[in-house]
Amino acid sequence: MKYFLFFLFATAFSAHALETDNYLSWNHDLPDSAEDINQLIQTQIEEVLATQSGKKNVSCENITFNIASRFKTRPIKGEMFVNWSTEHLGSKIFPATDKYLEESIYRETPKLLMKIAPLAPNIQTGGIYFGLDKLSHFASTGRRYLKEYLKQLKKGSSDEDSENAAIDLGLSNEAGILGIWVSGVFSFGDLEANYQGLRFYRKFCLDQKDSYLEQVSGQWKLAKVPDIRDYVTPDWDETFNLSYRAPKTWKGTSALLKQEYCELRQSENVVSRFKLYEEKATKSRSRIYIENLRASGFKKIPDPLENQSFDKLCTK
Repeated sequence: MKYFLFFLFATAFSAHALETDNYLSWNHDLPDSAEDINQLIQTQIEEVLATQSGKKNVSCENITFNIASRFKTRPIKGEMFVNWSTEHLGSKIFPATDKYLEESIYRETPKLLMKIAPLAPNIQTGGIYFGLDKLSHFASTGRRYLKEYLKQLKKGSSDEDSENAAIDLGLSNEAGILGIWVSGVFSFGDLEANYQGLRFYRKFCLDQKDSYLEQVSGQWKLAKVPDIRDYVTPDWDETFNLSYRAPKTWKGTSALLKQEYCELRQSENVVSRFKLYEEKATKSRSRIYIENLRASGFKKIPDPLENQSFDKLCTK
């Protein structure tokens, strides 16, 4: 039975990246990919809207999920955002090499699936560097957040409580098979990307103010093209918004971080990048909710700053 479950995990995670290494991009300046991604989003939306031609009065919820289905992860095929980016962004992606794992901070990890599922390369939008896995979380887990959010609203929950229920879903994922169980990593960057995906999907028409879609003569039209930069935050970069690593994973990665990145952290390029992050950083509702939960004593949310902060590591 355990081998069958392992096969299922391996099949699922081989379709898309499990983790990313944002430290590798510290020495590299990548061109901005925002306009490329925005064009992809616009094309996908317009294709969905074209299929609605002649179908009047499709509900806001249905049209939103029809669009979201274009971006979700599928078994074997993987996630459309990630597949498209890998095929079309070329030099805007780093690293584009088969030796990614061998160069990454995860090369000493004891987790077997980390050696099966590919690591997500880095891209940059609006000066923020992040792994392509964040687009997968944004699109696919963001869609699952939306489903949970709407389910709670229909039960009579408030808007805030419905959002919190969606965030709880993400926390369970990170504490389970989509996070620390499999990779040994609890990623707060993933959680932020999940939440921004919920914001993205709500913006199509569920949130009435300045929506992306409008209904004209019973049919949905694109009123405003989404901009991915409205959703990518510094908290998508796991060198800025630190992940927690389980003891065995931390043992291997911490040694490599100390050896290869303590000095680089003080370089002009990295200091400048983090200065930009500090200027752009604002705490989302998701981050505030998670921090409040942890402060209240909720034990399932680890704190990477307690023993795994970069400053502590480099001063030992």
